[in-house]
Amino acid sequence: MEELNIPALPHYMIYHNGRLVNKDAPRPSEREKLIAEFNRYLGKQ
Repeated sequence: MEELNIPALPHYMIYHNGRLVNKDAPRPSEREKLIAEFNRYLGKQ
């Protein structure tokens, strides 16, 4: 937690191709924001 500077749990992150691309991702309950974030990394803007 210290290495990634995570203040509390639960904490959501997105990895793409083995790389951390978003260390403060939306919560699963924020469905539309999360889908938009996934699409951003999948090239479906």
